[in-house]
Amino acid sequence: MGIDVWIEVAGELDLEARLFALSDNPTPDARDTFIEELQAELNGPKHLRESYAGGPYATKMLCREAFESVDKRARIPAAVLRERLTTVTSPASRLEPMDAVVASVVERIESDGGRCVRFVGADRTDPMTVEEAIQTRYANRPELMQAQLARFRAFVGFAEATEANTGEPCVIKASG
Repeated sequence: MGIDVWIEVAGELDLEARLFALSDNPTPDARDTFIEELQAELNGPKHLRESYAGGPYATKMLCREAFESVDKRARIPAAVLRERLTTVTSPASRLEPMDAVVASVVERIESDGGRCVRFVGADRTDPMTVEEAIQTRYANRPELMQAQLARFRAFVGFAEATEANTGEPCVIKASG
């Protein structure tokens, strides 16, 4: 499982819609074409992915509004994305539904006189730049660090080009 963000491009069907369309036409050629398109998109500039292997999570800093949105979608200006690469910012702060459940259970146990061990969530990230988050996370893996920095910069570059083309900020969709 991982954290994913995509730039939605007007006029293009998202992966979910294409998968449903494939279920209407499950021929081997259609399936192979979808897999090729999926691989190209996941490796392309309009998609970022991070694993839940411990923070800091740069995607949650770069696309904060999408993670904080109820439907996990937000229109974020490319200039904001570009600024976040090198300007200190805070990560998404919206509590996930399970965070609220866990908090209420802990509160109930403690109010009844019990004790709970409190863990700091792995995805709690201190304010920093997106590039610092990547450098911190991959400090012991310099080749992967450089690859991730390049992917995040390409993602922002794609957002800038798309916004210049359409005249509107991109819609970014988040999951994870």
